Amino acid sequence: YGVSLYIAPYVEEKIPYTSVSGDSMPISFWYLQHEEAIMQEAFRQVPQHVRFLEETLGPYPFRADKYAVVRSPYLGMEHQSAIAWGNTRGNGVFGYDQGFDALHFHELCHEWWGNMLTAQDWKDFWIHEGFATYMEALYAGYLNGEKNYTALMKKFMGEIRNDQPLAFHEPKTTNEMYSGDIYKKGAAVIHSLRYVMGDEKFFEFMQLLLYPDGDKLQINGEHCHFI
Repeated sequence: YGVSLYIAPYVEEKIPYTSVSGDSMPISFWYLQHEEAIMQEAFRQVPQHVRFLEETLGPYPFRADKYAVVRSPYLGMEHQSAIAWGNTRGNGVFGYDQGFDALHFHELCHEWWGNMLTAQDWKDFWIHEGFATYMEALYAGYLNGEKNYTALMKKFMGEIRNDQPLAFHEPKTTNEMYSGDIYKKGAAVIHSLRYVMGDEKFFEFMQLLLYPDGDKLQINGEHCHFI
């Protein structure tokens, strides 16, 4: 789906991070020297993003490797354990500003939704993007309160195009599946599922999708974030 080769006079900066599992792993940042200033805000936010997702979904999946953010000349991509990050638009990169770098957060979400749990066929690709987009709304609510969660979900639902089915019965190609609805309508379906299931069962459901044996859940007494 996405393979990138990064070649540049990068500077690497590492910070220590301890997962909710108790494992230590590095968080690495690869950037160009002249862009150090614009990277500092991203550095500050990244450990907070990782911690929220771990406490909500379960441990970061690739702890034995690393987590890295690599400066790229394009917007972003969710490569396993080393995402591409090219955000020059700030927190409002996706047309809203909830006080966090939505591009980084979205691509990081794919370490769980996409790289750890992977749709068997492109026809179900909305699972990757729908959950990653929905997590943006959850994080907005965590940072800024339930009204902000609701406002962001309303924004997403207002952008639904209904130009094709969200999921198909027959196999599809990459290009056939790329519609904005796999993001926004996917998030709306998950939002509705939460309403039907109720918070406790819904958050347990998300964790069990990723860790079906349940052996990595509720580590160190942590629990998912309820809004």
